Amino acid sequence: VIWLGINKKLKQAWTIAALGILLVVDYLPAARRYLNASHFVTRSNYSNQFAERPADKFIKEDPDLYYRVLDLTGSPFSDSRPSYHHKSIGGYNAAKLQRYQDVIDRHLVPEMQYFIEKLNQCQTLEEASAIFSYHGTLTHTPVMNLLNTRYVILSGDGAPVVNPHALGNAWVVSSVVGAESNLEELEALSRTDLRKTAVMRDAPAAWVQAASPSESSVTLTLYSPNTLEYKAFMEKDGIVVFGEVYYPKGWKAWIDGEEVPILRSNYITRTLFVPAGEHQVRFTYLPSSYTTGILVSRISSAALLLALLTTMVFAGVHTLRKKKDTGK
Repeated sequence: VIWLGINKKLKQAWTIAALGILLVVDYLPAARRYLNASHFVTRSNYSNQFAERPADKFIKEDPDLYYRVLDLTGSPFSDSRPSYHHKSIGGYNAAKLQRYQDVIDRHLVPEMQYFIEKLNQCQTLEEASAIFSYHGTLTHTPVMNLLNTRYVILSGDGAPVVNPHALGNAWVVSSVVGAESNLEELEALSRTDLRKTAVMRDAPAAWVQAASPSESSVTLTLYSPNTLEYKAFMEKDGIVVFGEVYYPKGWKAWIDGEEVPILRSNYITRTLFVPAGEHQVRFTYLPSSYTTGILVSRISSAALLLALLTTMVFAGVHTLRKKKDTGK
């Protein structure tokens, strides 16, 4: 084909068309090795993967804005299907935080293994719920409770196990205990009553002094992926632990519109110092990379628009001058 084109025995347009067809025919078999019918599913099969099960429907009837679900019908930390319906304690993310992976390895996996072992001895869902119970000041599932794991799905066709001891979205602690290292903070979770105590590395002295028993309460009033709002009623100054993963590179906190620092407690949760009185608490995910990107994008758009307008003006002026010169 190339020879015919070079020697002008085939028109240029036909030469290009023939080369295009030959390239497609040549590459198609190779392409089908990497992308073929086996890589696609029908619309109905795709939808069936995420069909709502009776267990999902039961959980969705819960009116609370936010809680987490553990789905044991698959692999909790590699199956993303539960996250289609619920806020999952597991799921899959290639960019998972190392700190969360530490909690999974050291606490969540052993706690799940304990739960499954005890589950085999249960005859009813009520007995299964009792696995989460506290024995004195401790429980065998401290981190599952800490992360507000309210439901455990054992079968998609049946009712889930309800965890009555999940700590909720936020709670006020009556004491703060220190930790000398990250490892000590992580290890302390299994031997601390996290309902009443926060484990903190390098806890500020003012925070330690402020933590004391009170009748305070904190309620989640708004939930969205990038914004969380709470109503706090503080009998006195206190320390509030939020059942959310601590991530300083983006999350910011405000109390009544004034930005306040977020500290880490329990190796993974967010913690605030909240003064006495009634307050509006808001968390917003606003990473500097996003705000910087928006600023650069707006400046670039403005520069592009200015360049376009300048080009149009100069082109118009040039055209007018040319017409004027021609008229002369």
